[in-house]
Amino acid sequence: MKKLLIVVLILGLAGLFWGYKMWNKPHENISDIKAAYSVSANNVLGEFEKNETDANSKYINKIIEVAGKVSNIESNDSTSIVTLETDNPMSGVICELDPYSKHPRTNFQVGESVVFKGYCTGFLSDVIFSRCVEVK
Repeated sequence: MKKLLIVVLILGLAGLFWGYKMWNKPHENISDIKAAYSVSANNVLGEFEKNETDANSKYINKIIEVAGKVSNIESNDSTSIVTLETDNPMSGVICELDPYSKHPRTNFQVGESVVFKGYCTGFLSDVIFSRCVEVK
């Protein structure tokens, strides 16, 4: 009985240690990760509009570098969201800036050409990118 109690105690402590390490694990730095693809805002939107299934398998949950012109900027306390314009007036590419990274700037101008790198998370009339950082 004592051996069983010792084994359970050791497993419990190991589980607590693992949980603590995972809870305090630093976030990955998106700037240091190589992009799987480099595309323009028009091209990535076009691929999703043409065949969403193929585009999902190609882009979803991968780091993608996307270039385009700023059409809208929204900011709140925790993050900024930059929308890139496309040829489709009803759709765009939404880039949510990474809240875990320090950004050299967050004051983008409408009409300015920018390049962002981030995770492609889906398509809902707009292509959505999260944890974006500006590429210099």
